[in-house]
Amino acid sequence: MRSKLLIFICGMSFILSVETVFAGILQVDAAVHSDYVWRGLTQTKGKAAVSGGVEYVTGGGWYFGGWVSNTQHEAYDYGSAEVDLYVGMSGQGDSLGYDFGFIDYQYPAYSGQDFTEMYFALMTDRLVFKYSDSADIGTYIELNITYKLAIKKGASATIHVGNYSRNNGPDYVDSSVSLNIKEFSLSFSKANVDTDQDKDLKAFVGWSRSF
Repeated sequence: MRSKLLIFICGMSFILSVETVFAGILQVDAAVHSDYVWRGLTQTKGKAAVSGGVEYVTGGGWYFGGWVSNTQHEAYDYGSAEVDLYVGMSGQGDSLGYDFGFIDYQYPAYSGQDFTEMYFALMTDRLVFKYSDSADIGTYIELNITYKLAIKKGASATIHVGNYSRNNGPDYVDSSVSLNIKEFSLSFSKANVDTDQDKDLKAFVGWSRSF
């Protein structure tokens, strides 16, 4: 599956670079968080994470890019980079948007932990419903609701609820609330799993910026 995704990304990169090189937008982002929490579970044993990515969006709605972060999983005493490669397409109607694509998660120092997902999302101005599926890992369904806050310009709050049906582990539900003020965020996350690192409520702060 991963080899097919990489071939697809390379093919799309060539086609889009030839046909839409002058119509696209290149975006670079960087972020620092006091904890890297993904689907309710810490990816850094509660420690800080530094991440960044590059994305190219064409005039026709196609996009592709890469993202990298440090990780340190519970089963390992050492860390590894996480490298995500993805390609997808998004669009917007009168009141409903969509987003679908493929993403490949790679962990160079964690042998055998790589996996690939396909995803599909429907979006309104306030709601995002997303379905992600991996033949190796399982299915994740999530709902995100964002509200603008009058306390400060650019402030918002996001409520998240997700359900993970895993192939090789117990299923669980996670939820979180995030307060965002421009480039800064304060988040609280909880997952109903019974591991030492993930059973308690997590609170973490972050900073992110796009260039």
